[in-house]
Amino acid sequence: MCFGRMFPQLSPFHYSDQAAADLAATMENQAPDAPGVNRGTADDSATLPAEYTYLGQFIDHNLDFDQTSQPTANLNPSSLTNFESFRFDLNNVFGGGPAVDPQLYARDHMHLLVSGTLGIPQPDGFPSVTGNDGVYDLARDPLTGGAILVEPRDDETQILSQISAAFVAFYNDFVNRGDSYARARKLTEAYYQEIVLTDVLPAYVGQSTIAEYLSVSHGRVRLNTPNFPNANFTPIEFSVGAYRFGHSLVRDDYHINDIFPSTDDIDDNVPIFDIDHFQWGDLSGGSPLPGTNASTTTTCTSTSLCNGPNPAGHQIQWRYFVPALDADPNDPGINFARQTQTTISPALFNLPAETIAGCPDTADPACNGSGSLIARDFARGNYDGLASGQDIARALGCHVISAPSINPTRDAVFNSGTPLLYYVLAEAQKTGGPDRVLGCVGSAIVAQTFLRALWATPNSILRTGFRPDPALVKLAPETPKFSFGDLLVDTGLAPRTS
Repeated sequence: MCFGRMFPQLSPFHYSDQAAADLAATMENQAPDAPGVNRGTADDSATLPAEYTYLGQFIDHNLDFDQTSQPTANLNPSSLTNFESFRFDLNNVFGGGPAVDPQLYARDHMHLLVSGTLGIPQPDGFPSVTGNDGVYDLARDPLTGGAILVEPRDDETQILSQISAAFVAFYNDFVNRGDSYARARKLTEAYYQEIVLTDVLPAYVGQSTIAEYLSVSHGRVRLNTPNFPNANFTPIEFSVGAYRFGHSLVRDDYHINDIFPSTDDIDDNVPIFDIDHFQWGDLSGGSPLPGTNASTTTTCTSTSLCNGPNPAGHQIQWRYFVPALDADPNDPGINFARQTQTTISPALFNLPAETIAGCPDTADPACNGSGSLIARDFARGNYDGLASGQDIARALGCHVISAPSINPTRDAVFNSGTPLLYYVLAEAQKTGGPDRVLGCVGSAIVAQTFLRALWATPNSILRTGFRPDPALVKLAPETPKFSFGDLLVDTGLAPRTS
């Protein structure tokens, strides 16, 4: 499948590399994420837990992947190939199945490989794991430490790899109950689609926006996405524009677990990426999760990183990411995403080269001379030919925010238009609310893309009449929907009430 434009009638909005660099330079937010008090700080979202930061990234890895190097000249997006399916089919977990990707599967050609065996979770919310040094993790190459995946991006961070491992556990449970590979996969995909439709998408765009494009009456589903009527291409307005709003949600630090609950140790606030101690205590992926019995340095504190072996255990206690799993909804250790706003966590301005696809060194030309993720976002939007945020707002019938009013630079070009990603962030900052984290433009693009891609997915729950099985162990059995928190409870990665 190729990429393409939702709004081909609109003229591209181009700007110089220097102007893009100037704009990106205004966006680094140095505000700290307070150790062990990850809710209510100035830059936190008041309503969006951090689970949605990384569920959104996991979903993106299922939908699209442009393998071309960072562009340095204008190109036609229809000439680019999307190497993912652009369907909600979990091909990033299952690959082509046991016959095509046998490295993912056990000898029975049914179970997906994983490290560690889950038991009944502990009352404090920590999973019980037999084997693998007490850690539940993706299966890994013993030589490199990298996860055995068809989608290596799902091992970019330890949070993301644990989300992927959760879906593996959910699928394997169906196999353990006697389902065939085909049925277990079909069920897993259906519950994943349910999570996308009723858990993740409403958190981003609000239920009222979904209702504009999707209606259900007397069992009949109607979908009307006027700006994206066919999912026969991947819209760049989504892939390199609006959906990259997720970069603004990333925190510098996360409360992962309470392995040392009586001390103010590194586990109270672990950095997502740390350029000076990459893979030596941060949450970057590409290696096994450290076990609870791993070599530790107990003098590590929340303000000084370990410059030695990994600290003990980065197995997530999910109650710190999914508040519904926490018996105390006001627990100060719960990680909330940063607000959707025009400033970004410092962690994304100095990425370790190993985290950038095709980028062995940030000085390499493939890196466009920068480890700044937001600068790379602007470069893709520029050279892929995205229209300005203002022009897209007019096409959608949204209120138009004037370019000069949101231009934080001295570059005159941004008085005539705003790059779509920056516009979506500025719009969300002005108009987002408690029921959604995006404004009119961002919500319209994300909702239409999700819904149309879901409609086009084989075995889509929009077409099959799927309903979650009430027999599954759920966080809230009385609710008809199925959330990511429900999946964690059903697999044993979290107790019903931590």
